[in-house]
Amino acid sequence: MKKYSFIKALLLPVVVLLCATGCETEYKHVSGDTELDVEFDNNITSDEFRLICFNIQNGMWWDQANNYDNFVAWVQKYNPDIMCIQEASTIYKNGTNSSQSYAKRYLPYGYQNYTPSSTLDMEPKGWKELAKRWGHDYVVIGAHQDNFPVVFTSRFPIQRIAQLGGPLLSHGGCHVIINGIHMVGLHTWPQAYAKGDSDTNPSNRTRGNQYRLQEVQDILSRTINSDEYYDEKNWIIMGDFNSKFNEPAILEMQNNSLTDILTYNHNYVSRTGRVDYIFATDNMLRSVVQSVDIQDGFARSEKHEATGFWKYSDHYPLMVDFKIYDEEE
Repeated sequence: MKKYSFIKALLLPVVVLLCATGCETEYKHVSGDTELDVEFDNNITSDEFRLICFNIQNGMWWDQANNYDNFVAWVQKYNPDIMCIQEASTIYKNGTNSSQSYAKRYLPYGYQNYTPSSTLDMEPKGWKELAKRWGHDYVVIGAHQDNFPVVFTSRFPIQRIAQLGGPLLSHGGCHVIINGIHMVGLHTWPQAYAKGDSDTNPSNRTRGNQYRLQEVQDILSRTINSDEYYDEKNWIIMGDFNSKFNEPAILEMQNNSLTDILTYNHNYVSRTGRVDYIFATDNMLRSVVQSVDIQDGFARSEKHEATGFWKYSDHYPLMVDFKIYDEEE
């Protein structure tokens, strides 16, 4: 696999000045009660790559009856090179919160009959078909422990290192290498109580926070903190942490010399209560060109009254552009 070295790129300020050309998509950032209008450069050159991390809520539940046409058009609009997707499985029947049988679920395995415990060697046919529609020929799925696996799609070849599952994790994750960069996608436990608790209505988030901390520690021990990867400096660890910025799982990431790109790139914590993050090591952080949490009206635009689910997702996508150079340049 071709390896790359990284140089420091000029970091954009929180409010980017209007470009003469190429700045065509408008976003809203929210910091506390303050909204900032930001123009985001949507023209990516050949020596950059764009990453989107997105929890698509129940396998993009709202668009499955529409053959995912709206979702595909949205991805094509931003033209990412790599996507890390959480909740990457069909779960419910169209427009309902009634469980769909495994044999009738398009994502991730393309209507193959399965149970989550029997998917280790299954090909994610549904995702391969869907990702091709936005130009990604490579797809890798992480551990499928329940209804919420993690999937990577890419226009570059993907080397899957590990499906991150096991008894210490709830939804699990995936460790891959793309263009010499270690990337880890994860999705931690969402509840205020811990997995397995008999009391599911605690008065605070302490038990859930401790469980999420345990999950993050387990994933870090098997990836960036493993002796096997002692000399590896290029890491991006991302996903739905189900944790706020001052809670134990996020503090653990920071304690391991990992930095949340959106906070670093904009010098603020965007959207009070944000639970989705893209963390990076210093090598990767210096290569960040621009980053944003996309609030363009696609995600969290409207709730479905009958189910309480959001159309199309209950999470805002995160997008980061990186500048890369060939070692020979």
